Amino acid sequence: MIGDVAARAGRPVVITGRSYDLGHAVSGVQFSLNEGASWTTYPFENTNDYQPVDWSFEFQPPRVGEYRLWVRSVNDAGATSPEAALAVIRATA
Repeated sequence: MIGDVAARAGRPVVITGRSYDLGHAVSGVQFSLNEGASWTTYPFENTNDYQPVDWSFEFQPPRVGEYRLWVRSVNDAGATSPEAALAVIRATA
C-alpha cells in the first residue's frame, strides 16, 4: 500500500514510488484509476535486474472526493507484480 495522499480538487498532485523485481529488470509501471478494470502502461528503458526504478504519476482530481490509484510494475519477461499497490487520494476544496 502506498497510503493516503492529500490533494486539492482541480490541482495536480504527484504520487511517487519505487519498483523492483529481483532477477528481472522493471520494464514499466502500470496505473489504474478504475479498480484494475484497465491499466495504462508507462514504459522504462535501459533498466537492469539489480536496481530499482523510481516512478511518479501526476493526477488532477476533477472534484472533491476519494480516488483510488492502483500501481503495479511489469518486468522484462512481461509479468506484472503479484499484488498492486494502492494510493488513496483524498481531494478537498
